[in-house]
Amino acid sequence: EIGIPCIYGLDQNHGTTYTLGGVLFPQNINVGASFNPALARVAAEITAYETRAANCPWTYSPTVDLTRDPRWSRVWENYGEDPLVNAIMGAEQVKGFQGENPNKIGKNNIASSVKHYLGYGAPRTGKDRTPAYISPSDLREKFFEPFRACIEAGALTVMVNSGSINGRPVHANYELLTKWLKEDLNWDGMI
Repeated sequence: EIGIPCIYGLDQNHGTTYTLGGVLFPQNINVGASFNPALARVAAEITAYETRAANCPWTYSPTVDLTRDPRWSRVWENYGEDPLVNAIMGAEQVKGFQGENPNKIGKNNIASSVKHYLGYGAPRTGKDRTPAYISPSDLREKFFEPFRACIEAGALTVMVNSGSINGRPVHANYELLTKWLKEDLNWDGMI
């Protein structure tokens, strides 16, 4: 035994999709189109309750990528192309999953992992997991905003974009991971 605890999570993006009989909700693109933050929060609360009942403490959700190309195969997974809509809906889902206090996850709540940090929804080819080329100003002012809102809402973890932005793999991007996420937001969560 090496003393490293095992933690597992599920992709519960639109309800309790990995549990027999779990409640399914519309895909996030539809929730975003409702412009109803209360709907996003209640869906996350129900999903958290059912996921925790299945003894899973963590979800890889919400997805707050900005969809910028309709060819992208994961358009349905986020709240659309607008940074404000993604920020508001994502923050409400974080609170719904985790509860109001991220330092004390309740017995009916689960940790959230906001994804896919950063620029994942704007691949140049329109294909999943392919390079993105995004201007620095758009990256900071538009693509970063939903993640900032989710971190400020208490998100405990972030899943990183498995591709690259402007020629640099996001997993190896000191500026995006350390400067923007950890230092600028004073965030001590898990990447």
